[in-house]
Amino acid sequence: MQSIELRGMKEIQKAFEKFPDAVKKAKAAELDELGFSLYGEVRQNIGGSGRVAGVQEYQVGSGKGYVAVRPMGRTEVPRAKGRKKSYRAGVVTAALEHGHITVNRYVISAQHVPGKEMYQKAGTTQAPRLAEAAARSIEQTIMKEMGF
Repeated sequence: MQSIELRGMKEIQKAFEKFPDAVKKAKAAELDELGFSLYGEVRQNIGGSGRVAGVQEYQVGSGKGYVAVRPMGRTEVPRAKGRKKSYRAGVVTAALEHGHITVNRYVISAQHVPGKEMYQKAGTTQAPRLAEAAARSIEQTIMKEMGF
């Protein structure tokens, strides 16, 4: 009967047991970096005085599978001088992103203000380069964590 001797099998098995944690750790680090980059780009796309840009945040998903840039929850945009009412950050951001209508009460007219599409435009120019760099970095981190 033939026999096969496998050397180093336990070391390989230990390395593969580390794989899920290594992937999660590498993804989390890269998503955090990507989120910060997209966050800066969204803030730049918003422009203006900084009232709306100041209520944006980025968040990495709890399962470390995605990153999102969005308005802060339960936060109001600071009022401009002379304004009586303040609005939630999500409402103001949605109006800027998609456009809105302004109504002049004194003269019967309405005007559509086009959206800035600041979220939609974020990352489109840099996305392929950022994704490639993130993939390389994740690969290197995984290999390092697994001991290869």
